[in-house]
Amino acid sequence: MKTKTHTQLSEILKGKYQGYLWNASAKEPEIYKGTENITINEQEMPVIEGLLYDTEKEVSIHIVYTHRYIITEYELDSDDKLEEKEYMPHNKLKDEVKSIKMAKVWQEKEEENCEGMPTLTLVAHIFRGFNLKS
Repeated sequence: MKTKTHTQLSEILKGKYQGYLWNASAKEPEIYKGTENITINEQEMPVIEGLLYDTEKEVSIHIVYTHRYIITEYELDSDDKLEEKEYMPHNKLKDEVKSIKMAKVWQEKEEENCEGMPTLTLVAHIFRGFNLKS
């Protein structure tokens, strides 16, 4: 898994994202179903929170605003070991979303406390999209 950090929304590449962005002035998040390309412009839409997932590129993006943007982009590799789980959506999402897909990403690392033997280590808990209601 490759990880990148960003400090501006404009650094996020255009893509067919599934997920949500919560605008600072909105009462509810804007939901994206992964059917059309979206480009994020922070001047038009100051985002305070967001989770996005591009199923084609297998890229997950987590956005948090706490007086500055903390944006983490996760790009999965084929050798990543995933433990996938589904969770109930937030009340603001439940009209369109059946469940939220998340994944724990595990990677083998040598552990000195285990005599240098490789062990699975949790490296991230990432958003993997929605199961949408029909």
